[in-house]
Amino acid sequence: MSSDDASSFPIGASVSGTTASGDPFGGVVYSYDPRLHLCVLRAPGDIQNSHHVHVVRTKGAKVMHRVDATGDAARITEETLPAIDRGRQERRFEASVKAAQFVAGAFVVVVVVVVVLSKRIEINSARCLVPQ
Repeated sequence: MSSDDASSFPIGASVSGTTASGDPFGGVVYSYDPRLHLCVLRAPGDIQNSHHVHVVRTKGAKVMHRVDATGDAARITEETLPAIDRGRQERRFEASVKAAQFVAGAFVVVVVVVVVLSKRIEINSARCLVPQ
């Protein structure tokens, strides 16, 4: 089935197929732009409650399988956006900042230790060179 028309990618439908270059794609149609021949697909992620988002160029693509949305999924519109959990977003941001600060702090500690050790080595080698 050719996929150069909007009827191949109705929002909310589950589609799978191959691109013009032969790469497989699959997921639920989140958005479709017929002018640019681009489709945004949402697929289950590797981690629980996460999703992968794929942007697929549909020009020359072949849709092998399509299941149209039913029930609530059929009423999805382009204006519908997923809810954002602000608390989770803040916690993830804070965790990222702490991780970056830890890595930066660990780097500074390593540099200081290396400098101190190199000074000790210089002092010890200078003692060895001094005749007694």
